[in-house]
Amino acid sequence: EQPEVTPHIILVDGNGILHIRQAGIACFLGVRTGIPTIGVGKTLYFHDGLTKEMVHVGIEQRVRSFWRKMKEENYSDVTNTPLVQQEKNPIMIDKEAIDASTQIMEESTTEKEPLDTMNDTIEEEIQSRKEIMQNIYPLCDGFAVKLKGASGTVWGAALLGHGGHIGNGRQQTNGSGTINPIYISIGHDISLEEAIQVCASLSRARIPEPVRLADLNGRELMRKVANR
Repeated sequence: EQPEVTPHIILVDGNGILHIRQAGIACFLGVRTGIPTIGVGKTLYFHDGLTKEMVHVGIEQRVRSFWRKMKEENYSDVTNTPLVQQEKNPIMIDKEAIDASTQIMEESTTEKEPLDTMNDTIEEEIQSRKEIMQNIYPLCDGFAVKLKGASGTVWGAALLGHGGHIGNGRQQTNGSGTINPIYISIGHDISLEEAIQVCASLSRARIPEPVRLADLNGRELMRKVANR
C-alpha cells in the first residue's frame, strides 16, 4: 500500500537455506512478503557435515592462503589478485569453498584430538587470524568463504573482516574489521554473492546495521515493558 516505504531487501536474524529443512525463517519471510531476504546467522548452524571446528580451520587456511599470495605476488592492490573474485568495494569472495565432504574424508584418516586441545587450537587460530586481518583490512571491506556441505550443496558463506567502524560495546575496534565471522545464507530472491555484498556494505560492526539496531531497539523495548 505504501511502496515508498517498502524495503528493497530484508536482513533476518536467523538462517535462510542453511537449515535442516533447507528453508529457515529468512526463506519463510521472503516467500510470504515477496521481498528479497538474507539470513544472517551469528553462530554456525551445524548441517550437512559442517561443524564448528571444520569451519574455523577452513577460514584460517583461506585467510592465510590469501595473505601469503598477496605477499608472494607483492600486490599493492587487492583487486588484482587472481585468488578471489572481485566484488564492489571490494569484498573478497574466496573461489574455493570450505568443503565438508573433503574435510570428512581427511578427518576419518586422522586421530581425533582431545576436545581441550581442539579448543586451544581454535583460540590460537583466532589470534593468528587477527594479525593477518589487520594487514588485509586496509585492502578490502570483507573476506568471505563459501560453505559447502557433504552433499555438495553450497549452503551459505562465512564473512569476516567487515565492519570495524564501531565496537560492539565490550570489544572496541582494532583496525582489522571483525575476526569472528557471521554466517550468511540465501533467504529469498537473491544470490549468495549479492547477499554477501549487502551484508558487508551495511556493517559498521560485526552484525549488519539493520539486524544490530533491531536487536538493540528490541531489547530496549523489552526493558521498558518490564519496568512498567
